[in-house]
Formats: sequence, C-alpha cells, structure tokens
Amino acid sequence: MEASIYYLEFCVNKLKNEDRAIHNFLISTYVMSRSEQKLLAYLTEQSKLLAVVYDPQYALRLCSEHKLTRACVLIYAAMGLYEESVDHALLVDVELARQIAGSKLRDEEMQKKLWLKVAQHVIRKENDIAK
Repeated sequence: MEASIYYLEFCVNKLKNEDRAIHNFLISTYVMSRSEQKLLAYLTEQSKLLAVVYDPQYALRLCSEHKLTRACVLIYAAMGLYEESVDHALLVDVELARQIAGSKLRDEEMQKKLWLKVAQHVIRKENDIAK
C-alpha cells in the first residue's frame, strides 16, 4: 500500500498530473491505508487551488463511510458548503470550526452566521464566553 501511495504522490506532486481518476485513487488509497494525516495534508493543498482536481462527491462519500470527519470538513469547505463544514467541525474540534469560520469568505453574512454557530456551540457545550 505504501508503494502505491508513493507512486501516486509522485504522479500528483512531481509530475503535476491533473487526471481526476489519479487524484480519486490517491484519496481512496489514503482512506484504505488509514493515512488520515496524509489525506488531510492533500485536501488542504487542494483547497488552495481555484478548483480541486478530485471529485468532491466521491471523496465526501468515501470519507463519510469511513468516519473521517476532519476530512469531510475540508471537503465541504472546498465545495463551498461552509455551514455543513462548520457543523461537522464542531463535532470533533472547535478550533477547526474557527478556522473554517475565519477563512476569507466573500459573503460577510455567511461568515457572521458561521461565527454565530461557533459561539453558540462554545457557550452551550463549554460554558465559556471568554473563548
């Protein structure tokens, strides 16, 4: 499995391959080999692009089936589904939800809504207004 990951990473990172099937297979290989940190690093790098190369619906379904919530958060954000992203982030990590809410969105109303969700969660779950 490691050899597969190494080869796919070489194709994606060094050869700059933009074939969707290669990227989807890399995601699948990360998930099947339980390489969550590598998967999160890949999704983070992809989110910096104007358009992700992988199929977000496929990746989301795969990560949901394997209960990789942090990966789902990044995929939802890449799809522009920020409310879903924050909702899922709040299930595992308030700091991750803050990162999503604090990302540079064009829609100020959406950003306010996301921060409100985070604040309500912190107050409700942690009873800490200072956070």
